[in-house]
Amino acid sequence: MASARAALDPTGRGRRGPFPVLAVEQVARRTTVDVGVFAHNEAANIRNVLLSLMAQRIVPPKLRRVLVFSSSYDGTNEIVDDLARGDGRIALVRERTRDGKAASVNRFLKSSDADICVVLSADVVPDIGAVDALVEALDDPEVGLAGATVVPTNRAETFFGYVSHLLWGLHGRFGKVGEMIAFRRCLVPGIADTTSVDEAFVQVVVSRKGKRATCVPDAIVWNRGPGNISDFMRQRSRIFAGHMKLAAELGAKVPTMDYDFCKDAVRLAVQESDRVRRRSGIPAWKAAAWLVLAGFLEAAARVEGVLALVTSGEQTVWKQVPSGRSPFRTGGSGLSGGAQTGTRGPANYAMARPSPIIGVTAADAGLSG
Repeated sequence: MASARAALDPTGRGRRGPFPVLAVEQVARRTTVDVGVFAHNEAANIRNVLLSLMAQRIVPPKLRRVLVFSSSYDGTNEIVDDLARGDGRIALVRERTRDGKAASVNRFLKSSDADICVVLSADVVPDIGAVDALVEALDDPEVGLAGATVVPTNRAETFFGYVSHLLWGLHGRFGKVGEMIAFRRCLVPGIADTTSVDEAFVQVVVSRKGKRATCVPDAIVWNRGPGNISDFMRQRSRIFAGHMKLAAELGAKVPTMDYDFCKDAVRLAVQESDRVRRRSGIPAWKAAAWLVLAGFLEAAARVEGVLALVTSGEQTVWKQVPSGRSPFRTGGSGLSGGAQTGTRGPANYAMARPSPIIGVTAADAGLSG
């Protein structure tokens, strides 16, 4: 994609150019689904991702392909090849250089003619039934994009675990999509190669085509939030810089940058903090102190994001956040056995203690010991 604006104008007849309504309505009764998984050195998690995808209830020919785009050199590619030998739907697409997720998403879109495309990074794990729920949400002809409900595996009794649950809870309140999305392929010809917020960009494209986005409570995806201040600042400043660039280039603001959100931010943050506190058992005084500190760090990260955007521009390829990778592992947040993956608990609950997904041993998921 040459530019952000070009990605929104496949017809060449204006940013909001004509859209083939018939093509959209035809995919309401979808027949094919392609999944794009984007990996860079995710050997610790890629098996979990693919086994979970293969365990979804969608059966061929609907779940046609799972394409793994990888610039890895840590053994990720070998794991994908091994699983591909046992399931013909899995295919590895080797990338010689790491050009950023947006560029890989465009390669995926160019290679897919499926009715529905699902996009996720290899550092999260879809719950059993998550993809099914996203695809089912697209049965509504007015819905062009369905986003998963993100549940961090960080323990909320720790500060950064609390922050992860707080932020994702706020995102859910305002319909902000992330981590895993499904959308109608005919709506999204491509995205800007330079964006670092691909899900938000797709949401803009879909809305410009007259369709709405929705968050699906039953489509749970497990992720792991940053576990230290350095990783938190790096991740949050990068995301905010990406949203700022999106707003500047396309005049499109994500929900959490909207005036109404900022106006009600304190009230909503207090409500969400109280929900996290009640579910995790954190003392009220500690939750109050953590909320103030979280607000300070988020404000600092946004300032850092603005300065980075002004001085060096948006980073298409970013440094990975080590403490925010591999949702199912020991250490950091101290996961233990408890809530079964594949069950339907309350969305964004704050005490996520996942067990291995179907077909994954405790050793594979990093939960042993």
